[in-house]
Amino acid sequence: MGRQPDPSTNTPLRRQIVRGQTVARDLEKSLRTIHRWEAAGEFPRRVKLGPNSVGYFSDEVEAWKAARERRGGDRPPSGDVAPAPRVGARDDGVA
Repeated sequence: MGRQPDPSTNTPLRRQIVRGQTVARDLEKSLRTIHRWEAAGEFPRRVKLGPNSVGYFSDEVEAWKAARERRGGDRPPSGDVAPAPRVGARDDGVA
């Protein structure tokens, strides 16, 4: 997604920002899940666009997706843990 700078100019290129809801839809994850990954340091930092809107730099999201595929596709980030046991669940194998 990133463009190479044009060596004939000194004008810096602007980075593209993708809205958080678009990122969530593209990854088929909730925005809350993406925020948890971000808080755990497993996803790029968001950019605040307004009082109720966030976005992410598209080049950072693409790099994250490429790294995710290299480590095994749809596996959760390494910071995720197993779900908590149900309240009242028995650990002796008896239901």
